[in-house]
Amino acid sequence: MKNKYNILNSLKKLFIILIAILFSKDIIAQSNSGEDNPELILYQDEPEGVAVCGHDADYLLEQHQNYQNFKQNGHTPDNGLKAPSAFDPGGTLACGKFRVYYDDYDTDYGFFDPILGAARRSTFCAVLNYIEERLEINTNSGLIEVLVQQSATTSPGWLAQAGSYFQTGFGSVSGIYNGHTFNHITTGVDPDPDFFDCQVQVNFGEINGTQINYFDDYTITPLDQKYDLFTILLHEMTHTLGFHSMVSDTNDDNNDIICSNTGNSFTNYDWNFGYYGDITNP
Repeated sequence: MKNKYNILNSLKKLFIILIAILFSKDIIAQSNSGEDNPELILYQDEPEGVAVCGHDADYLLEQHQNYQNFKQNGHTPDNGLKAPSAFDPGGTLACGKFRVYYDDYDTDYGFFDPILGAARRSTFCAVLNYIEERLEINTNSGLIEVLVQQSATTSPGWLAQAGSYFQTGFGSVSGIYNGHTFNHITTGVDPDPDFFDCQVQVNFGEINGTQINYFDDYTITPLDQKYDLFTILLHEMTHTLGFHSMVSDTNDDNNDIICSNTGNSFTNYDWNFGYYGDITNP
């Protein structure tokens, strides 16, 4: 219990650090609603219709459904997943207390681009090392396993998205769910030794016909007119650590929330930051 308390406080501190980073630059990102939104450090004006992050409750539910489909049926075209043991060693990389599995392996795109791939993988590893330096991560039963899904090549409307996998019942049974990553880090017990703790996906393609330009190398000061990949990946990994919600604002004056199709399943973030009341009857 003490370790969970400490890790929650550490996550809060990491969130504050991230917010401080985001507001330390005089750079404003434009959200998909067209409003000025200091969501992320960006070095390029966003094309019309771009969301900085594709993470939301629907995304978490979709990823969980794919996970449950895989547990029942193995790899299928519908879930597009495979076990960590099925990855070629060349497509995996240990970064401190994390192990990363790249779906881009054996391609010439994304994190395995022949020119930019090595810098991109190095930048992601630097993000994971940054997180490890700031959290007490318990890996008694193995490293935190991160699936980097095949990089987007079409126009999904976002730069990146990420989230944790969850235990059985998420999305259909009422309760508070921490997610595999949080549980693994705080208890040292791998919630599913045969599967990943979380997933990340980056769009290295284009949006609405406009190519997305990233600053891929974290060792060099980012240049103007590019998105800082380190900051984007740090933002996404913060979601996997537990900063994700199953509720959303209705954008009206009453500040109501919508909890549709979730089975009254809420996250630890909802419980500590964004929700109060009876979880069985929100």
